[in-house]
Amino acid sequence: MRVRPADCESAAALIVPDSLTALGVVRSLAPHGVACTVCACSALGPAQYSRYARAVACPPPSAGRAFIDALLDIGRSFRVPPVLFVTDEASLLLAERAREELAARFRLTIPPLRQFEQLVSKAQVYALGTAAGVPIPETWALSGGVIPSGLHYPLVMKPTRRLARLAEYQVRSFRTEFGCKGLLVANAGEAVRVNRRARALGFEMLVQEVVPGPVTDLLTAGVFAGSNGDRAVFTARKLAQVPADFGDGSVVEGVPLPELEPLVSRLLDHAGFVGLADIEFKRDALDGQLKLLDMNLRPWLWIELASRCGVNLPYLLYCEAAHRGTAAHAQTAERVVWCSMRSLLRRSRGHGRADRAVLHALLSVARGAGIEPTFTRHDVLWRMLVSPRFWRDAVRSGRRELP
Repeated sequence: MRVRPADCESAAALIVPDSLTALGVVRSLAPHGVACTVCACSALGPAQYSRYARAVACPPPSAGRAFIDALLDIGRSFRVPPVLFVTDEASLLLAERAREELAARFRLTIPPLRQFEQLVSKAQVYALGTAAGVPIPETWALSGGVIPSGLHYPLVMKPTRRLARLAEYQVRSFRTEFGCKGLLVANAGEAVRVNRRARALGFEMLVQEVVPGPVTDLLTAGVFAGSNGDRAVFTARKLAQVPADFGDGSVVEGVPLPELEPLVSRLLDHAGFVGLADIEFKRDALDGQLKLLDMNLRPWLWIELASRCGVNLPYLLYCEAAHRGTAAHAQTAERVVWCSMRSLLRRSRGHGRADRAVLHALLSVARGAGIEPTFTRHDVLWRMLVSPRFWRDAVRSGRRELP
């Protein structure tokens, strides 16, 4: 990649909000000398305790316009406009809404407006996949809230968009309302009830066939596509997720999966995509086809795993935004497991036992062939473990989650 002259050699990174995703971004950027500042909305965010980051207080995205105003104030404190990384859906939607204001203070990493509008809608992602020749599960959009007749249950119901816009700077999360990314419905009556509730909350829904197969058939491709045509791809397999049916990966294995790359290339080519994305597929246990399930336009929970496996996606995105050159990144053949201890505990609590995925993850971490964010050897979060504020908020959060 050609190095372009710029005045941003010392551009820092601002990561918002604090989360496990933010921690992965910090640990990916810091080895390259990028100064990282994390916007901490509470004492629970882990990245603020990293040795590689400094923290600044910031209202949560739920604060709406106050959240954007706080970001603008933080941006004014930097001599050189920093690169802005957005690590959750609500912040991404708000940042897109305030794109022009933020662009005056930051170097943005969110996709161009046209692509953003197209790719935050699952219906449009599936239409794009079909046009690009990428298989998708059979899917029905619920126009006007009517459930098509003659469907064969069980089926999956999921929102067209993960967030519903309530007002100019206020959004509602499907996951917050329903506790998961999608729901399995057993019959038409159940589908009607879910759809009625979702529409009342502002969500348009899709109905989709169930792609049969275990969680280990869920495969992901993390991709970076530069404006000059450069691309990097990192592939992984889920070994466990929370919630079990439609959740985030709690144990994920980085492993080369060359069969994903042609599908990813066709999808990106057809979209003319530039930026960072996580693309999820599932292998159909009946016909062996890889079917497109989802596409996310921001850093994700286990993005640190990509960097560990040789494909430093956050740094590539940083270089794109900061107009820096960088060498090509290729995934190593080494298999590395990422696991979230908090998610593992939640999973074990739900199962009532430590299952094979949990034991495999813990063994990999103990052998040094795995990543557990809190206890990573080069960046143990001691300040978090001894923080009274963290434990106070953790206890309160745990009480809210108890049944």
